[in-house]
This record gives sequence, structure tokens and C-alpha cells, in this order.
Amino acid sequence: MQCSREMRPLILLFLFGSAVCGADELPLFASNESLDITLQFPLDTIIRQAEKEPDVAGTAHYTDADGRKVSLPVKLTTRGKSRLAMCRFPPLLLMIDKKDGKGTIFEGQKELKITTHCRPSATFRSYILQEFSIYRAFNVLTDTSFRTRYLNITYQDTDNPTRTIVENGFVLESVKELANRLELKRQKIPVVKTSQLDPAYTVLAALFQ
Repeated sequence: MQCSREMRPLILLFLFGSAVCGADELPLFASNESLDITLQFPLDTIIRQAEKEPDVAGTAHYTDADGRKVSLPVKLTTRGKSRLAMCRFPPLLLMIDKKDGKGTIFEGQKELKITTHCRPSATFRSYILQEFSIYRAFNVLTDTSFRTRYLNITYQDTDNPTRTIVENGFVLESVKELANRLELKRQKIPVVKTSQLDPAYTVLAALFQ
């Protein structure tokens, strides 16, 4: 399948004027199946100190395609702006050390944004599914888009083993992985004029937003 030739303004520049799908695909986003995962970390630290963006140590557990139970150490912190302020359960950033991720579904990943349920209600759970579906629809329209993986998440509190939260969410492809996948180069551009934007992709991105 050929990649789209559109450019993602402000983030990526073409190396040779077009994008080609030549980079190796990392395992996390190689499947469209939902992933059952357990994240163990001090819940109260993350929830009550969310706006301070605390770093906490944790462990991720999942079962691989061969039925093997896999565990690896991770770090977590909070992220975001408006959601960080309004959500009872904040959006998360999952951090994986390269050596710990090797040979797991997280191989090649360093930092992953997790979109969480925000609040424990059917309404907010439906928002998660809607947002996830929009990302997937955008993937159909253009390859120059972030991939996602739906998660069935069990949060376990390391400070209180009897406390468990089971919710849905999804993980978002990093900018670095998107750039590598499309053989693009990430650039920091302080100012971009409207005339520099690709018209077709600008309309598509505006619709997505």
C-alpha cells in the first residue's frame, strides 16, 4: 500500500518531497485488536497530584499472542492541559526503557500517550470510543495520521492492593514513530505561514480537529 503524499504542517517535513512506507512496523500498532493490559502504580499519587505531573514507577502486564504472560517495569506521569484540569482520572504518559521493552509488544517505544476514561460514567466511556473511532477514520483518509490501539485497562493500586479500576482507553502513536513510518523528518518551526500549508491536507486536518 502506498503512503499518502500529504504533509502534516508544523510537525513534519518531507525529506525528498514525498513520503514512502518503508520503515519497519513496530509491534504495538501492528494489530488492530484491542489489548488487555494491567497497569500497577500508586493511583493516589497520580490522581491527587495530577496537575503536578508526578513521575511514578509501575509495572505493565499483558498476555502476548502465544499466551505468554509478560511483565515489564514502566514509569507513568500525567499529561495534557484542559483534560488534566477537568478529569477525575487524568490522561497518562507511559514511559518504557529501551532494554525493558525489547522483545515485548512495547519494543521500540519510549513514550506513549494514553487517553483515559476521564470520569467513571457511561457518557465518558462513550466519548473514549468516539474519539478512538475518529482517529481510526482519519487513518482511512490518510496515512499521514496517528495510529491508535484500543486498551482494556485494569489499574491496580500498589499502595492498596484491594483497589482496582477497570476502564477502557487507547494509546496513541508517538510523533517519532509516525515520522519514521512515513520516512519524514521532524522539525521545530517557530512560524508557519498559511501559504506554506498543503491546501488538501489542511482541509482534512481541520475536519479531523
